[in-house]
Amino acid sequence: MRQGRIYCWITFTVSIMVFVPVVEGSAITPDSIPNPPVAVNSASGTIVPAQQMVTTQYSGLGLDFTSTAISQLKGVAVWAPVNDAFAIPASQVVGQPPPTPPPPSIGYGMWTGDGQFVVPGTTRATSVNSFRLEIVGRGDLGTGVDVFNRQWQIIGYANPVGVGPHGGEMYTYSGGNASAFSIFIPIMDGMPYNDYPPWGIAEISSVATPEPSTLLLASMGLLATILSFRVKRVGLCM
Repeated sequence: MRQGRIYCWITFTVSIMVFVPVVEGSAITPDSIPNPPVAVNSASGTIVPAQQMVTTQYSGLGLDFTSTAISQLKGVAVWAPVNDAFAIPASQVVGQPPPTPPPPSIGYGMWTGDGQFVVPGTTRATSVNSFRLEIVGRGDLGTGVDVFNRQWQIIGYANPVGVGPHGGEMYTYSGGNASAFSIFIPIMDGMPYNDYPPWGIAEISSVATPEPSTLLLASMGLLATILSFRVKRVGLCM
């Protein structure tokens, strides 16, 4: 009888500890962390110092960036695109040292960076079932949101679904296996990159895909719960 009670308490405790439900994450904004990088001017061509670049500061919330800075558009804090990939490779320079690349700067004609979903508290890439993000500033000029898996293969696109809470355009993706995203800006004939209208990402939220270990633990918890009920039926928990 005593062994039966111990067994039941063990199975009940295991089932409570390892059954972890998946819930939708709260919206992440540039102000979601204490002491975010200092915002830069939103004017195209604004130089972005290294200490003001957004990289892994939001990894505690499950999000990393490359080639991004914080700025303000229409009174809204946004992650703005930074162009920092225009250096000429040394292999293309004959007989001379490679020129000094231009410093990173705000530029709205293209984004050389991306957003990456990570396991919270780490920089390890993960996948989400779905996500949504709000882009402020583009209006009806057309924007593409490319979605990638962990192998950086494009797997789909986020679609516009209406106005977001900050007055921008909300985009959603629900095809699963999403690990990263990037914003594609259609080329405007004859318009220099520095003249493109400003834009930025005001918020991002996602529904996480459970890690394999989490799925295993959840399965163990369910099995333990079933066993506890079966044991109780045969009288071991009396």
